[in-house]
Amino acid sequence: MKKLFLSLFLLPALCAQAWTYDFPTVEDPMTYVGKYAPVAAPSVVSPDGTIYQTGLYDQMVMIGDDLLENIATSAYITAIDTMTRAPKWSVGIQGAAHITQIISDEMGDFIYIAGTFADDIMVGSTDGNLWPFTGTTESHEQVNVFVAKYSKDGELFGAVLIVPIKNPKYQFTDNDLSITPTALALYNDRLYLSMSYKGGYKVMNNEQYGTIQTAQGIYNSLCGAVLSFSTQNIVTVDRVLEVQGDQKSSNAGLGPNSICLTSSEKGVEVGIFTTGTVSLNFATWNKTDEESYTYNGEEEAGCLLVKLTSDTHAVKQLPAVGTRDYAYTYTRNVIKSMQRVGDKLYLSGNIATALPFDGTVVPDLWTDQFAACLDAETYKTKWATITGALRDDMPNMNAKYREVVDAALAGNDYIVVGTTNFSVSNKGVASDYSSDYCLGVSAAGTTLALTTKTDTGSQLAVSSFAPADDDDPVEDNPYDIDGDGIISISDITELINIYLNGE
Repeated sequence: MKKLFLSLFLLPALCAQAWTYDFPTVEDPMTYVGKYAPVAAPSVVSPDGTIYQTGLYDQMVMIGDDLLENIATSAYITAIDTMTRAPKWSVGIQGAAHITQIISDEMGDFIYIAGTFADDIMVGSTDGNLWPFTGTTESHEQVNVFVAKYSKDGELFGAVLIVPIKNPKYQFTDNDLSITPTALALYNDRLYLSMSYKGGYKVMNNEQYGTIQTAQGIYNSLCGAVLSFSTQNIVTVDRVLEVQGDQKSSNAGLGPNSICLTSSEKGVEVGIFTTGTVSLNFATWNKTDEESYTYNGEEEAGCLLVKLTSDTHAVKQLPAVGTRDYAYTYTRNVIKSMQRVGDKLYLSGNIATALPFDGTVVPDLWTDQFAACLDAETYKTKWATITGALRDDMPNMNAKYREVVDAALAGNDYIVVGTTNFSVSNKGVASDYSSDYCLGVSAAGTTLALTTKTDTGSQLAVSSFAPADDDDPVEDNPYDIDGDGIISISDITELINIYLNGE
């Protein structure tokens, strides 16, 4: 087990020359609750070394030389020069907005972002133009989605809106509509977005309706989709994968409950956690190429791995991993991160059943962290592991707290540092959505950008590092801070703090 945990946390040898940059962008953190609390938003390090940092602000703020005006709690993106350690430019997305994904192209010429917003936003640009978007107000809170393309100089080159919709055949008593972007990837001059949604969605002039569940009242079941956008203009959109549960049995989360993706020079890899029967529709808006996959029994769960290229697709159905409790379907088995590096496919997230990548690996409680490394061609498991709080740490069986993983790769080394408080009780599942850490890493694998949540916004911590030696023994490892034989998230956090404080 020790070797598995070391594989999960192959730590870098951090250099002592770390530096930080503070973003005091929140005026009164006591007014925030739940997912509107100050959060550590994602960042990415481009091949030229520029760090593109995102975050929230709820007051007029100066970031570098740029003055950003807010509307409600707005989102920002700023470019940090690692040589001067100062912002080169900053722009705001005005409105109740949150950037959830950001990636850079392989040349570092353009960056792409995705996020959510409540009703109206103004997407900023360094050329002074503001692009307005209006979302729906028929559903709960921040459920509209935007996707945007920026140059490395902060000029907005394109943006597109994705709005949740409801099927006109049904009269909803509760407008439980939402869209959640889960990952971005680039392949063959296309930008790919994976997302979960309830109800349906509209992008440009295209509409798609989801599966409707009726057994527990009139609510929407969770569905998944992968869209692709032309990197030339963003507004040319294809629907390349639609994932829905069976309409007759879609009840409290049967069907897809998690979808994520990554890409390489060979194509796009998609991971889907699902329960019961699910249909995969590989189609543009006007064509249908549908395949169905079933896990026997209403609560039997499993995982589908999909390969997409420009002209074909392939699906691998992994073995069933047991059943799940009815009340926790949407949030128990979740793929949070996928990365392909060479011939390896890395996955991480949360799990409540046995791991589909290795059925002998079983969580101790309802929701644990997992990480796995698969052969990217055969999907055979190279290693898989689960970590989280021990049962003894959770004496109250009706209120357990877990940690949700944010992850990133540095070369061939796997690093996990992100956590989220996650509460599970017999009344259902809740999360405050406020991740304490987010990680960005350079394509060259030599710059680590760690975002830490603070009371007044966030702090960016930057360090150069050298990859860890994969052959180092686990025993007596200097990164095992508490000496328990497991390199845990708390060990990583403590290690980073030590280096950042110059100790």
